[in-house]
Formats: sequence, structure tokens, C-alpha cells
Amino acid sequence: MSGNPLEHDSVLSELLSVAKTLKVQEKKETKREMVPVVENTQPKKKGRWDDDSDSEEEKRKKIAKKERKQQAKAAKEVKVEAPLVTVAMPDSSYVVDDYYAAHPLMELPPEEEPMVDVTAPAPPKPFKESIHMCRSVNKYKKLERLNEGSYGIVYKAQNMETGEIVALKRIKFNDAVMVQEAFPVTALREINILQDLHHPNILHVQEMVVGDSLGEIYMVMDYEPKELGKSLHSIPYDLTASEVKTLLYQLLSGIAYLHRHWYFHRDLKSSNLLYRDGVLKICDFGMARRYSNPLTKYTQHVVTLLYRAPELLLNPQEDARFPPNRIVMYDNKVDMWGVGCLFYEFITRETLITCNQGDNESSILVKLFRVLGYPGDDFYLFKDSPYASSFSNCNQYYPRLREMIPAAPFVGVRYLSNNGMDLLLRLLEFDPVKRISAEEALDHPYFKELPAMKDVYACSILLCDHLPRESIESFTPTPSFRFNATYEEISDVERQRIAAEVRSLFLYGYRNYLDHAYPAAQLDPLSCNGASFPQCDIPYVTLIDTLDTLHVLNCDDLFVDAVRLLDAVKDFDYDVNVSVFETTIRVLGGLLSAHMMLTDNLTILEHYNQNHPNSMYRYRDHLLALAVDLGDRLLPAFQDNDLAYGTINLHSGVPIGETPISSLAGIGSSLLEFAALSALTDNLVYIDTVRRCMLRLFELRSPYDLMGKHLNINTETWTETASCMGRNSDSYYEYLLKGYILLDDPQLYDMFITLYYALDTYNKARTVQWYGVTDMNDPDHVVDSSYSLSAFWPGVQFLLGDYVGGKASVMRFLYAWDAFGYIPEYFSIMQAKAHKGGEDYPLRPELIESMMYHDEVFRNGEMVHWGRMILKQLKNTMTKAGSEGRCES
Repeated sequence: MSGNPLEHDSVLSELLSVAKTLKVQEKKETKREMVPVVENTQPKKKGRWDDDSDSEEEKRKKIAKKERKQQAKAAKEVKVEAPLVTVAMPDSSYVVDDYYAAHPLMELPPEEEPMVDVTAPAPPKPFKESIHMCRSVNKYKKLERLNEGSYGIVYKAQNMETGEIVALKRIKFNDAVMVQEAFPVTALREINILQDLHHPNILHVQEMVVGDSLGEIYMVMDYEPKELGKSLHSIPYDLTASEVKTLLYQLLSGIAYLHRHWYFHRDLKSSNLLYRDGVLKICDFGMARRYSNPLTKYTQHVVTLLYRAPELLLNPQEDARFPPNRIVMYDNKVDMWGVGCLFYEFITRETLITCNQGDNESSILVKLFRVLGYPGDDFYLFKDSPYASSFSNCNQYYPRLREMIPAAPFVGVRYLSNNGMDLLLRLLEFDPVKRISAEEALDHPYFKELPAMKDVYACSILLCDHLPRESIESFTPTPSFRFNATYEEISDVERQRIAAEVRSLFLYGYRNYLDHAYPAAQLDPLSCNGASFPQCDIPYVTLIDTLDTLHVLNCDDLFVDAVRLLDAVKDFDYDVNVSVFETTIRVLGGLLSAHMMLTDNLTILEHYNQNHPNSMYRYRDHLLALAVDLGDRLLPAFQDNDLAYGTINLHSGVPIGETPISSLAGIGSSLLEFAALSALTDNLVYIDTVRRCMLRLFELRSPYDLMGKHLNINTETWTETASCMGRNSDSYYEYLLKGYILLDDPQLYDMFITLYYALDTYNKARTVQWYGVTDMNDPDHVVDSSYSLSAFWPGVQFLLGDYVGGKASVMRFLYAWDAFGYIPEYFSIMQAKAHKGGEDYPLRPELIESMMYHDEVFRNGEMVHWGRMILKQLKNTMTKAGSEGRCES
């Protein structure tokens, strides 16, 4: 940008000059019009110039003539010579050629003023477009008052011509913010700046409109309904890393544009940020102004205390040791400090420091030292500050910003990456010379690493605050099966009884495993002996798979006892072929879950050792070591190409002659476990390997965005093109969405959404609103079939935020349960009949999980009723050793 950046402020100075004239004129007009004329009934002494011959009417004409002369004389004294000025607005302009036309409300004084009855109310002045030159505010209908600040009142309004919802900001006329009793300088500056700025992350001013009096001037702005600060501090969850990155990038983009045009904002804070439909916008430019190079001195009366940069804090606004209205030299780096404070606020939903009543610049600086560390006694900004001597005891403060960043609930890894922390520290640099600029920040590696930014900012998909509660509660799906049920209220006592019964049934089966089958893979409930598990025939499978359940059911002593049993296991060097999928979800997942439970909750071992003083136990990360050993043995199944074999030998690797045909679920359902292993070991080879497989699978989808069931991993061709979310497919979709939630990886989310829409479009039978089976390459026909494994789908819909779809899906599975007394492995929807060979029910938990998500969302007790019914029917499967799956022919 060439030329002196301050030249553009000539328009501002002209408006200020004209506004001063208008204010003086308005005061005289107001004084003359508002003071009532009261007739004096007392006899008046005759003066030298009195003339008895004058009638009352003539006297009043003389008085009026005298007042007009005085008015003209006063106007002549204050009139200024204003050059021809064009005030450009975003969509219009008007020309000012004298001080009357400069203000759209001022009319030229008439030659003769008619007599006015001062006892009657004055009629409203008609609005004249030709004289006022701006549009009337009456073209907008005020809907509600939104906010009020020092310099204006903001209303939500509607354009009566177009129906558009806008924000109206009425400029306040307050002597405290006037400059020599003129138009508010902050309002003029804000108008002047906003008309010069056009950026998607800066609030747009559409036009200026006026009312019927001098004090009614409005800015018409885009309506942005959400104030980011209020939203951040009211939502009960943290933003994801990609959401934080998206917000920060938009904020920096707006600030960089501002600085490129030689403006700085000087009042960045979360309440001055608005957002809607994924777009953040910076607002409230009342403190903004142009700056120049070389720098000049500016006022200290800028920036809210919590967001104020050190160079401003070290030169306080009000201090006996400083002259009043002190001005100092600073530049646009004060904005970058505000960006750093907001970055921290995006992450934690809390301000960097707190501000209490009575805090001043000195106390705020000390609080900053406690967070960011003390810059040292020789810090050059201390040189001219009287506060420097009071900081002598601050040498003890060390940087602890990293400690203040919350840890992810996953494995305790800090929420902000190393690159993100570097950017935050460079924004919160005490030395403004070293503080990063907006342009440099936009090019920082933080914005190039994963997780990537989102295209649209949205709230966490785990919360349902965005969905009106009324729409959820009023939704009632149409059942596919006939079912009549009445729900009685279940008391807390009954709920506790049901929970105790569930716990008792689980412990019945678990103790029988320990007594009759341990350390075999599983218990045969009919023979009451140990048995192999065909897809994962190694010892301890049941023991490892139930570790986390013991903790969830508050059986922590049994949980630690089970962990101690595994101390005898050195590795998984077994010469046996196992399913990669089953071994991953049961054994690897069980080991990692138990390890994290023990290390995240130290009270488990404390209570155990208190209860067992003669047999105290110290956990030494043995489960993690076993998980690493098992993960290394599973990796060869993934590493020969971009896809994975379905079987692996734990001793020798991929078996000789192993078939290249693998299932969608088998290849694409290892991400959660291997990602956890990478996080716990700082070894990215695990997550990188399995993530590559998931991405390659997605690339092999059909033109309809549908996936098949089986494919040849060598030729990468589909050998079974049936598309559904049932057997051999189910967990690929589940792991995509849960992988996004766990890792905050937007690419996984985009993949899932693509497949979700395709399944909803092609696999849902419109006649019964239930998902069936179709062909990935020819989805015109949907087969009337469903799987019990598909009962996971409602839970995924709830996690996604599709609460209406999730409720419809879970209810249809429950209607099926009521019709069959269980969920067959493979059944017809329309006929309510199990397909041949699909009559079994191997005690699958997918429906119960979806019911849990339903209860978390709606919390209306409906699922407790269904759960009690299912529990009653499950008790019918009990044997002398445990539960046996149901089989009917």
C-alpha cells in the first residue's frame, strides 16, 4: 500500500468539523424550541422604548423577528467553510456542499417562521429523502434489543423491503465521549474504517440510516446471532483441535487484512467476535484506528484489561506517577497479544488470567508472570516503568503455560501439539518486537499439520444442545412391527435393583470361567469346561476381554486380581493362526483399556492395597508391554501392501498360502486400538499403518459411494459387492466415526459422512424406513434383509448427532426384538422372519450399546423399560456355568 496511510482520515476530519457545527446549531435550536413561552400576568413597567400603540400581535411579530436575527448572527459566527466532501458508503454516496447538508437531518432555516402554539404538542417532522439523503430507519422493523456498549445500542431488525435480518447499531450521543461537543469520534472512526474494509472475517456495514431527530443515526450491519465469547463459556464441552484451528485461522486472516490496510483493532476480546454458519467475524471497531510508519504516539485508553499487552500494562492509564491522559508509542503487535489470549481461550474456554475487582496494571502483570514466566530484571520495557522495582520477587515464576493446556481424555496426551504451543508462545511474547505478526502466524506449521482445519465450524457431535428438545421428545417413529406397550415410571429403587441384577449375572459367568476354564480362551457353558475360540485360539482371551467390564461394574478388587493373573504372561509367541480383527478388538483392546484405567485412576490400586495389606500390588505397566508385543505380531498383516490380510500367525507372520480375500470390517477396524498403542508408546508406525489401510479402502468405493463386503487385497477388486452395514462391513463405518471423535481427524469425518449419505440414500427401504442390502454398483434394488450386527448403527447415528434417525433405527430393532424374543443373525424386515441359517442369536451387545446412547440423549426412562424386558429374556439363556446363545431352526 503506497502513500501516507493517514491521508484517508481527511474524510474523518471533515466530518468532525461539520459535526461540531451541527452540535452547536442543534443546542441553539433546542433551547429556542423547548423552553415554553409563559405569559407574565403581572403589570409591566413601561420602558423607554415601549409603545402603547402596538397591538399584542405586532409585539409578538417583533419578538419573533428579533429572535431570527439573533439566530442568523449566531449561525454566521459558527459557520465553517467546508469543501465539497463525498462520504462513500458500501452501496451509496452523498455529496456535502455546506454545513447544513452535511448532516442529513438538518433543514435549511425558512425565510419566515409561522407562529407556533407552544401549548400544543409539536407535530412530527416528515422524513424527506431529498433533504436527508440517507435512507430512513423506518424502513427497518426493530425486533429485539441485543446489546449495549459504551458507544452504541445494537438491535436485531428486519428490512421491511427485502425481509433480510440485520443488526442496527444506534450511535450514542453522550457528552462524555464527544470531542468538543461534536459527533462521537469513536462512531465516526468506526464508520470510516468499516466502509474501507471488505473481508469475510470482518463485520460488514451495509449502509447508514437516520431517524427523525439529530440523535438517531444507525449503522446497518450484517446480523450475526452468536457472540463467540458467550458460547465458549456456556457449552459444556471443549472444542476439538480442528475447530480451534479453524477459529484461530479465521481470526488471523481478518487481523492480517486489517494490518495490511494500516489499521489496528485495539480491543480484541471474545465478546467482539461473532460467528454464524461456520464463519467468524470481528466486530466493534470503536477503538480501531489507522497507524503510520514511522510510528506515532497513541492513547493508552484501549484494550480490555484481561487482553491488554505488556507494553500497554507497563504504561498505566491512571497512576499518580504518570501525567494524566498519558500517550505512548506502540504498534499492531498489541492486536497479536489479544490473538494469543483468544487462542488460549478457544482451547480451554477460560481466559488466560482472571481479573478481580481492584486489579490494576501491576497486579495483572504479576498474574501474567505466574503463567508465562518472568522476563528478567533487565527487560527493556521495564526501563521507564515505575513498576519495575515492585517485580523484584517475581524471579521465582517460571513458564507453566504448557501445564495449563488441558490433556485429552484419551491417553493423557496434551491437547495442543508442539507446533501449536510454539505458535501460542510466539503470540504471547512479552517483547513486542519478537512477537509474531499475523502474516507470519498464518504461515506457521501449526496450520499445516493434522488434524486439518474444518470447512465449517460446528459444535461437538457428541452434544445435542443444537437440536431443539421439543423436536426430539415429540418424535415418534412408525413401527414396522405391531407393538403395544405402556410405560410405567421406574423408581430409583427399581433402577438400582435392575443394576444389581445385571452385575450379579455377569459375575456368575465370570467366576465360572475362573473356576472351570481359566486360562483357556473361553468357557463352554454347556459342558462347563474350557474351550477354544476358533478365531482367536490363545489363552486368556476371556480374562483380558472382561478386564474393563470389571472396573465399569465397580468390581475393582476383582479387576486388580485379574491383572495380577496376567503377570505370569510373558508374551504372545504362540504358533497359532488368529483373526487379525478378533485379536485386535478383544485382546489388544482389552490390554490397552485396562492399562489406561489403572494409570488414569490411581485410587484403584490404593483401595486394593488397603483391602489387602498382606498382598499389596504395584503395577509396572505389564499390560502395556504385552500390548506392544501383540501389536508388533499383528503389524505384518498390514505391511505387505496398502490393505491387510485377515489372518496372521502370532509366531511366524502371514501364513503361507493365506488367502488374499479380506472383509471390509477385517481390514478397516483396527484404528482405535493401534492409535492408542501409538499414543502410549510414542511410536507412530502403528497408527500410520492401519490408517493407510482405511484410506485405501475408501478410495475403492463405487461411483455411488457404496462399499462392498469382501475384496482381493492383491488386485484391489471387490469379490462380494453386497452393500450394507451388517456382517463383514459393520465396524468399518463405526471406526471411521469413532476414529474422528478420538483423534479429531477431519479426513475420517469426511469419509464417514460421504458413506453415511450414500447408505441413507441407497440402502434405506423407503416403504419401511429400514436399512436393507443393495449392490454397490447397482443400488436400484434393496433386499429386504437385516443383520443383528446392524444394531450398532443407531448408536453411530446418535454419536453423529442424527437423533431423529437414531431413535427411529433403535426403535425398529426393539420392535424386532419384541417380535422374535431376540434379534436373529439374519432376518426379513417385512416378513418378520429369520432367514434360513440366520436363526442364531450369539448374545450380541450392539443393540444394548445403541440403547445406551439413546438413554444418554433423551433421558426419558424409555430404554430402562426395554432394558428390563431384555434382561428378563436373557435370563432364559442361563446354564449351570453361564449364558448360552440361542439357536432356533
